[in-house]
Amino acid sequence: MTHKVKRETLQLTIVERGALESANNHDIVCRVKAGTRGSTAIKSVVDDGTYVHKGQELMRLDSSTLDEQYKIQMIATEKAQNDYIQAKEAVEISRIQGESDRETARVAVELAELDRKKFIEGDYQQQFKDVRSRILVAESDLEMLQDRASYSDRMAKKNFITPSQAQADRARLRSGELALQKVQEELRVLQNYTLVRTLKDLDSKIAEAKRNQLRVFTQTESQRRQAINDRDTKYSIYLQEKSKLDELQEEIDKCTIRAPEEGLVVYYISPQTRFGSGSSQSIIAPGEPVKEGQKLMQIPDLNHMLVNTRVHESLISRVKGERYVRTGFGESLEAALLSTPDVWVRLLGYQGFQAVREDFREMEQHKIYDGQRVKIRVDAFPSKLLDGHVKSAATVAVQQDFSNDVKVYQTMIELEDMIPGLKPGMNAEVTIFTDEHVDNALTVPLQAVVPAGERGKFKCWVVTPNGAEERPVVIGLNNEKMVEIKEGLEEGEEVVINPQALMTEAEKAQALNAFSSGSGKSGGKRPGNKPGNRPGGGKPGAKDAPPSAPPPSGGNKADK
Repeated sequence: MTHKVKRETLQLTIVERGALESANNHDIVCRVKAGTRGSTAIKSVVDDGTYVHKGQELMRLDSSTLDEQYKIQMIATEKAQNDYIQAKEAVEISRIQGESDRETARVAVELAELDRKKFIEGDYQQQFKDVRSRILVAESDLEMLQDRASYSDRMAKKNFITPSQAQADRARLRSGELALQKVQEELRVLQNYTLVRTLKDLDSKIAEAKRNQLRVFTQTESQRRQAINDRDTKYSIYLQEKSKLDELQEEIDKCTIRAPEEGLVVYYISPQTRFGSGSSQSIIAPGEPVKEGQKLMQIPDLNHMLVNTRVHESLISRVKGERYVRTGFGESLEAALLSTPDVWVRLLGYQGFQAVREDFREMEQHKIYDGQRVKIRVDAFPSKLLDGHVKSAATVAVQQDFSNDVKVYQTMIELEDMIPGLKPGMNAEVTIFTDEHVDNALTVPLQAVVPAGERGKFKCWVVTPNGAEERPVVIGLNNEKMVEIKEGLEEGEEVVINPQALMTEAEKAQALNAFSSGSGKSGGKRPGNKPGNRPGGGKPGAKDAPPSAPPPSGGNKADK
């Protein structure tokens, strides 16, 4: 089998295998908080691959423990509510009792002041006038008695009356004098002692009534505040207990998981589980335990698909995904809010600032590069070649347990063509067209070139009139199909593309040993010869290249 050497544009391509997945997945995550057991169990779950409608039940988790806690918490909440109602009624009772006590104390002060006024303007004046009237009567009686005594003395001297009668009139005069003195003494006691003592007593009663009024006001205010504080405390306890009850109800509701959107249900399998690593293996099935935050299943968007593949570290620098530049939209929005003079507008603006940025997330950046062109062939549809582009390439290598010396980087390929029947998990082969190419390159099939025994030396067989002739060549850029010949061949010559038919067993072994020890400067094994160093298990770079072919610069040589 021969091939004519010709010139053409040779472009470096990277061929990898991967699996389809949705670009927009509605993740179904266990939101039930970890309790004393740390996990809950699945009671029922829909089958993997079931088409569900929005709101349809997907999974039911065991809520028996939460139900028991809910009953206990319900009793505690009702007790707290009753305590709060009683405390609220006690505040009203304290308010009414306080108003009554304060009014009683106020009336007592008014009565004490009225008693003082009554004594000064009434009782004292009445007593004073009574004593004064009796003094006047006593003085009048005394004058009459004095006249009577003088008359009796004159009559006794003239012997008109007896001396005893005159003596009796003088005795009555002394009695009148004593009566007048007695009334005068009552007036002195009334003015100097009774008035002063009564005023002091009444003033002290007024002061005591005022002090009692202040004491009653302070006591009632203290009792009212104490009742209010007790009510507020009981209300806080009630809210706390009710919040716990609501949280338990929310957790019980979380045990019933429903579909957020219409679509196909896909059980989630973590990369650790897929490759047999990780501390635990999650299984979605009735009776299996699940933890808080564990991703259970996904509802993918089948109208927007990606290919998840992995590119070897020797080629990742040649892969270019979408590029964006920041537009400054968020910063401009923030500056506009800060420059607003009304402080309330600024505060209200800041509250909704993050929501606005989220709604206009696509305005935060502008795409300046669409990513490298990719051809995709899905195994389920081998006759259809789909277009796509590189969306992103990881900057950190993916951890692989099976081979620590092989570093691969996750690369996401976005499909631009969508055909019915594409589902997540389907295997696909992607061909990434890099920016490296050689115009007017002299090319031959990759299978026609074999190692020449020495490191970095290659050869091929050229058809001549005398038969197949072995000839050393210098190779350049190559992809999964063709290789550039820099020296050793001329355009139009024919080369043998199955040189194994012309090689001896020793030459075949020599070529195999050359690849086993490494054909490039690194001296290591060719990446990709070990099955499974990437999704799909194929070799990175070269597509079905035989051991006799040189390592393509597109992915089989580690140092290229």
